[in-house]
Amino acid sequence: MDIVLQKISKLILYLSGWKHFNETDMTKYLKRDQSYVLTFSHTSVWDGVIFLLYKFAYPNVFRESRMPVKPQLYDSLPKWTHSILNDIGFIKSTAYEKKNGGFIKSTIDLLKKEKNFLLFISPKGKRENSPWRTGYYVLGQSLNCDYMACGLDYEKKRLVMFDPISGKNKSREQIETILQRQLEQIVPLNTECSEIPLREHQKQNITIVGISFAIILLIIFMTYVSWYYKLLFFGIILLFFILL
Repeated sequence: MDIVLQKISKLILYLSGWKHFNETDMTKYLKRDQSYVLTFSHTSVWDGVIFLLYKFAYPNVFRESRMPVKPQLYDSLPKWTHSILNDIGFIKSTAYEKKNGGFIKSTIDLLKKEKNFLLFISPKGKRENSPWRTGYYVLGQSLNCDYMACGLDYEKKRLVMFDPISGKNKSREQIETILQRQLEQIVPLNTECSEIPLREHQKQNITIVGISFAIILLIIFMTYVSWYYKLLFFGIILLFFILL
């Protein structure tokens, strides 16, 4: 990962009020020969943007990270640009309304080829308040992954990751109960969209950053990354905001 991109991403996170991520501890904490399914409560398009900043800022931890995105992002772009989306770490999902659309099988086929990875996934499959689906569990079992609860805490402005949970000899219900109990400690941006009861928090403290400041930072970030990815990333980010 380009060192300038790493520095810019860290600077944007710092200036935006998002706390430093202990990269050294996490590289020791995550087993190098183990893959993980990381579940988070998705309530805003900002989740993807901030996750992306952390990915670029801490490549030693998140270099092999993957995240499903809506199929409209892929379908709206020429096929030759899909490799760029894949390089960034996106995986084309299927529409929420389309059950058994082949996403689970195609993702298993894709990730079986990789030695180890971090798969960020929202079990409910959309931003709105909805029950969890079983896809995350099937992926973890099929790919021999451990499970982790993680998320962006918009009140404390930090990326939170809990202890890994082995999927061996545990039912989906057991794993789901543990993950949801941990996710209660992470306050998402739009709390009304959370499918999980949340810890006590101060509503007025839940923010991204000041909107004018955010726009300036995003312009700087997108300008550099657009150049880094041969000017295609700028259009991708715009579509990301429009379509998600």
